Amino acid sequence: MNRVANAARLTGAGALIFLGLCLPASLAFSSLGLGLAALCAVVVLVTDRNAWASLFPLRWIALGLALWIASYLLSTALSEQAHWKKIVDELWTRLLLFVPLILIGSKPQWLRRNLLWMLYLAALVALFAISQHFHGRDVWRGGFVGHYGELYQSVGFFGHHLSYGGHVMLMSLLALSCVWHRFASLPLWLSLSLIFVVALVWTFSRSSQLGFLAGGCYLALFSPFGRRRWKFLGFVAVLAVAMLLPDVRERSLSLLDVTQEPTRLNLWRSSIDAFLARPLVGYGPGNFALILRDFRITGFYDSTSHAHSDYLMLALNGGLFTLCAFAFMMATIYRRLGVGLERDVVWLRAAKACWVAILVAGVFQFYQADDEVEFALFYILGHALALGAGLSTASEESPAA
Repeated sequence: MNRVANAARLTGAGALIFLGLCLPASLAFSSLGLGLAALCAVVVLVTDRNAWASLFPLRWIALGLALWIASYLLSTALSEQAHWKKIVDELWTRLLLFVPLILIGSKPQWLRRNLLWMLYLAALVALFAISQHFHGRDVWRGGFVGHYGELYQSVGFFGHHLSYGGHVMLMSLLALSCVWHRFASLPLWLSLSLIFVVALVWTFSRSSQLGFLAGGCYLALFSPFGRRRWKFLGFVAVLAVAMLLPDVRERSLSLLDVTQEPTRLNLWRSSIDAFLARPLVGYGPGNFALILRDFRITGFYDSTSHAHSDYLMLALNGGLFTLCAFAFMMATIYRRLGVGLERDVVWLRAAKACWVAILVAGVFQFYQADDEVEFALFYILGHALALGAGLSTASEESPAA
């Protein structure tokens, strides 16, 4: 039985590596990696009784996810049109919160190296995304990407600037944490941070840029006291340089003019009216078209696929029950990331910054069903939770390993 569990762990560890390497470029291969890793984790749980004990530190997170699933099941059962598959589509990436701990939780050096390899490949994709800002070619789908002004949006291999913006926002914060906590080679991480930030700026994704600023401020606030002033000054310098670019300045300042965002405002107003009409259980996932049918206010819409806000979509999908379950799960994740912080400050602090960033960016964008972003987020959080789970011994390698 232990041989089977060990073989499953080894195979699953390979699947996690494969998943991390695919995250910056291919959603299809990332899905394949997660599916194989999750299957291996199930085999480990079935064949090794001790594996269940390893999940004990994440029990409250599991409870929060279970409540979230239960709220979706209830809202779907009571909805006008039941889309059961949408529950799986929206929530299956949350398996990454637990899979790394089951498979390689006792190998902290593997967890750290998975994150490093993901960052290195993401940096190569970011270099392509920067060049894409000038040539605009979409090599995966053919043709050209969207543009803002006279220059193109950086989208990497994702095909949409909002998806790539959310992804590169998370990569930027990981690299920035390595800089601010003096992880390994400082010149390397300064270079990677610059690459990610430039790619993020040229996505023209304002929600992701706001999330990055929030996560960066969190890193600066909780960094060693003597360096906080310089880190905040560094942030101001980055902002100043970015604002010197006319297209970036125009796009950023448009946030102050609500008349330039009629679609988002109309979607928010329609969604709030719908939520107030059915606040407890919502309408079930996959029913936003029906919601707009009944609550759409008059005005301009250039997109009607979702409400352009994580929190409004959670409220519409499952009502107050889902909002409470989501808040409980995210709060327990944040609390758990504080365990082992003194041992793995680089990655755990970076994961907390990503947590802050996604909550801020989610006010303006619907990331809960954006797999390109969610894969990266829960891959980072899952590895950080495994690092802080207390499974490693006091004699393990240092974070710089």
